[in-house]
Amino acid sequence: CIWSEDRLRQYTIYTMGSDVIMSLDRKGMGQFFTAFFKIPMSHWTAFLDRTNTGREQVMTGVAMWLKACTAIKLRLMWGGIVKGGLKVATAAIASVALARRRP
Repeated sequence: CIWSEDRLRQYTIYTMGSDVIMSLDRKGMGQFFTAFFKIPMSHWTAFLDRTNTGREQVMTGVAMWLKACTAIKLRLMWGGIVKGGLKVATAAIASVALARRRP
């Protein structure tokens, strides 16, 4: 396998996020990116250049979700739960859980 399991999980989460962003109208994109750029610069730069770990990716997503308005929170939950389903949930949980076991 060319990608590690962590990278495959990250890809699953990135894809879900991209699907949500692509479904937003102009106002929604503005709301999304306003929240995204409110998180610390080190978090969003690592997210964008994909130098983060799976755990860091999930934690960045949580931080961004906390900063987002209700409309964006709902879209992200819809994308992650309804559209992404078990695959996205499993990827997120595994990214956090497996990272905690490592020294």
